[in-house]
This record gives sequence, structure tokens and C-alpha cells, in this order.
Amino acid sequence: VNAYFRAFQITGEKRYLDRARYWARTGLPFIYLWSAYDRPIMRYASIPAFGVSWQNSQPWYGNAVQWVGLEYARALMRLAPYDNKTNWAKVAEGITLCGLQQAEYIASEYSSDAGMYPDAYSIVKGKEEYHLDLNPRLLELNLLILNNADPFIHSAHVRDVVVSTVGNLSPLELKGSELAFTVGYYPYTQTAVLVSNTNKPSRVEADSRQINEITDLNTVESGWKYLPDSRQLIIKLNHASNRTGVKVRL
Repeated sequence: VNAYFRAFQITGEKRYLDRARYWARTGLPFIYLWSAYDRPIMRYASIPAFGVSWQNSQPWYGNAVQWVGLEYARALMRLAPYDNKTNWAKVAEGITLCGLQQAEYIASEYSSDAGMYPDAYSIVKGKEEYHLDLNPRLLELNLLILNNADPFIHSAHVRDVVVSTVGNLSPLELKGSELAFTVGYYPYTQTAVLVSNTNKPSRVEADSRQINEITDLNTVESGWKYLPDSRQLIIKLNHASNRTGVKVRL
């Protein structure tokens, strides 16, 4: 999913988005989309394979390996704004919440491992399949994205213009000479946006307020600077809320 979605972001070619959708759908059979009344940790649990490891030593039917699902969920979160045919955001959130349920189980059973989650959780037995707990990095990354604070750099493409930034980047809109997009990130923090293949703008706005051209962006909380040799625009945003709307008049 990620490979094709990244290709779509960079090139803007719909065929890559179609392939990202295809691979997203192929992951759904590995996710429990229902739960039995007596199995509270089941819905949105993810199994890694329809089979066993080492021929017969470890079956995976009914055994959640949530770190696999968490990687898949992160790809779905990024795809969701570009595909409204399936509620990918709901699936991704469910997978993440199931991971938190499993982390809560570990905290209750092994206080020294609080914050971790199991490598494998038996949905049928209602406990770890074996005792091996993982650090919560993947859970934390997904929670950041769910809170509009994706820590990775992402790019979006419209015509020849490419926008790159950390945070949750919306699809781009280019109407006439006005480029518009939103960046999601934590309030009262600052991020930088790089706009490539563009002319020097006549005006830059953040949340409908004009921000000024600045020679040294390190001296201000918000502003913009144009690099004529590379035809790149750097915008420094000071987020007043968890989502900042940006408009650039080219």
C-alpha cells in the first residue's frame, strides 16, 4: 500500500492510487471485523498469515500479531483522505485501538512490561500465545497520525507542483494561480512546508491571514522564503490549531 501511495504522491498518477486501493483491500481478510460476545479483544485484531510458521510449530489462525496490523493501519491512514469508497480511517483506528487493548492486557498481567503489547495474542484463549512483549513504537506512531501529527515527511502533487511537509497533508487544490492545502499538526507548534517547481508567490496565507516574506526564517514564528535558483518556496507555519489551512497565490 505504502509503495504505490508514495508513487501517487510523487507523480500524481491515478494508476498508482488505484494500485494502493487494491493492496489496501487485500489486507482486509487478515483483520477481524467482528467479535464474539465473550472475546473482548477480537474486533480489529490482525493475523499475520493464513497458515503456520516452521511448517507446524506455530499456527496463526486465531492468533493476533498486532504489529503487522499496525503497519498496515498506518498505510490506511495515509490513503484515507484520497479514497472515500472505503472507510479506511475507521479500520485503521480500530486496529490501533485493538493494539491498545492488548497493551492494557499486558499492563494488568505483567506490571514490569506496562506500555508494551504482545507479539502474539490468542483470541481464543484470551491471553498471550507466548510471552514476548514489544515496545510501543508502532502504537505511538499511529496515535500521532490519528491526532493529526504524522511525524514523517509526506509529499503531494498537483500538475507540476509538489508540496512536502511533516504532519497530515491534505490533497492539493490548484485553481487558476491559487494553491490550497491543509497541514495537520499539534497546536502551538511550528512546521516547515516545502513547495517545489513554483514561481515566487505574490501572497501566502495561513488560516486566511497573510504571512510575510522573511530573509531568515529562524528569526520568526511564521513566514516564507523563496529560493529562485531551485524554484522552491519554504513556508514556516505556526499552528494555532490542529489543522492549518494554507493558500499560496502563484
